[in-house]
Amino acid sequence: MRERNLRPRDFVQRMKYSRWLLGEIERNPSFCRYILWTGEVLLTRDGCFNTHNLYVRNDENPYAMRPYAAQERWPVNLWAGICNDFVVGPYILPDRLNGSTYNNFLENVLPGLLEEIPLEIRKNMYFQHDGTPAHYAANVRAFLDEAFRGRWIGRGSAVSWPPQSPDFNPLDTFFWRYLENQVYKDVVQSREELVARIHGVVATISRDMLQRVQRNVRRRAEACLAMRGGYIEPFLPR
Repeated sequence: MRERNLRPRDFVQRMKYSRWLLGEIERNPSFCRYILWTGEVLLTRDGCFNTHNLYVRNDENPYAMRPYAAQERWPVNLWAGICNDFVVGPYILPDRLNGSTYNNFLENVLPGLLEEIPLEIRKNMYFQHDGTPAHYAANVRAFLDEAFRGRWIGRGSAVSWPPQSPDFNPLDTFFWRYLENQVYKDVVQSREELVARIHGVVATISRDMLQRVQRNVRRRAEACLAMRGGYIEPFLPR
């Protein structure tokens, strides 16, 4: 996983976040069920790309890097979330995400996607996203401050999401991997087929699967502290 190029200051931020998370879990063992983990990827005819850091996911090396080719055909810019044992979405975003389009999604689309989440969880929900430019836009941060009132995790928040840390996010550690492995079992022939496969695969994700994923959140934070902020994937059970 050297391709992530963790730097000494990244170790510090990863440890700070892990200590915060474990402290919240100590106070409330059910804390993680209130976190809405989120992420975005670009799906094309050829695979699943995280355009924020150019990761391409596969089982042999989920953190290998591959350059994104702008000429890929019929891309689908996909957002999804995991909260407790629910999948939120997925939702197809505009091809070009900026502060304006992302803020519009948060204000006008996300509330509808959360309707199936129990009210008790929604009232105490923490929103998580990473530090990409659209996420850091001033209007986005202002909206999150108002909507979640201190209960959001990301760049510019009181709880900063550590850079270079997809290994903390259940979307990266499970969801996108599972989606890619299932969607691309056979060659995709069209954008319409790609979208249909996405929704079909998401429907196969069970609550038991998501509960197992959530249990790993704590273990990953503990592993991070044990590794003093360094790489944790090789030291986690499969």
